Amino acid sequence: MRKGIFPAIPVIALFLAALASACGGDGDDAPTPTTEATIASTASATSVASSSPVATATAGRTTTASPSVASTPTVPPSPQPAFTPFPERRADGQTQTDRCGTYTVERKKAPSAGSNLPKADIITISTSTGVFVVELKNDEPFASIGIDWCYDLNADGLPEMSVYTFSGGAHCCITQAIYTFNGPKSELFMLYEAGNAGSLLPQELDGKAPIELTGQDDRLAYFGDLSYAVSPSLVTVFAYRSGKYVDSTKEFPAVVQQYRSQLVALYQTCATSPVVTDCQKGVGLGIMAESLLLGDWTQFITTLNPSTEVRAWLDANRAEVAAIMAQPKPAT
Repeated sequence: MRKGIFPAIPVIALFLAALASACGGDGDDAPTPTTEATIASTASATSVASSSPVATATAGRTTTASPSVASTPTVPPSPQPAFTPFPERRADGQTQTDRCGTYTVERKKAPSAGSNLPKADIITISTSTGVFVVELKNDEPFASIGIDWCYDLNADGLPEMSVYTFSGGAHCCITQAIYTFNGPKSELFMLYEAGNAGSLLPQELDGKAPIELTGQDDRLAYFGDLSYAVSPSLVTVFAYRSGKYVDSTKEFPAVVQQYRSQLVALYQTCATSPVVTDCQKGVGLGIMAESLLLGDWTQFITTLNPSTEVRAWLDANRAEVAAIMAQPKPAT
């Protein structure tokens, strides 16, 4: 089983893309989607109809990208056994049928709320014998809904499916719902409010089922006086504990250390940035947050050799960041 970091590369790539525009604005323009799936609607905007009791919450999405700076070390994503992203949505938007385990998944366009508004998908899941299981759709005009992946997380022979929704707007608001299927029934396995960070992905880290979910954490977006363009994303790991997935990032220090190493390499490139100090504050903030999680920030800061201004800014915000990092990322 691979022990590397699945989401670290996308985090840095998105940071670099945002940083490239930092000197021209504050990073508030809507981001360009970087995945095969279009972004989707919020939990409150999704309606669920089912032949069995199903939670009415919605879902998130996955972001994948490649680093755009050659000096940034990369850890090539290595798929988990039998893991693949869900098939791309057809470019022409016509009705599309795919499989999730033995289940049939149909995606088709819903009527739009107006002639100038985009049409959202309706996702229908049925058993192999054609028995209706659940229908997922969003009703907001600028929101969208889609599927990230289908995977058996707990090795029980029953598939889980990750559905993402996006409310529309810049840097907000992605929600991920993971459903599990059993015959004609479906249940909400996990709900994750990802903000602008993207969906969690299956990744084996401890060699046993249920598989871990790794992703991004944007809780430090707009921290202090930072623009979104230079706000860092963090790595996050959810593990199955006592019957549910919970934020267990601190239990996987090797993952945090590997991601921090990539941030350190990115910090070194700030010297050539048009916004050197802001770049160093933003990346340094991410490094400090990960180091506080690891418990070695006091020692590790000396390896950065920050300027007097950046060091003072980090020192002034250390207590607040420590309090933020002490709170686990919630999921239900």
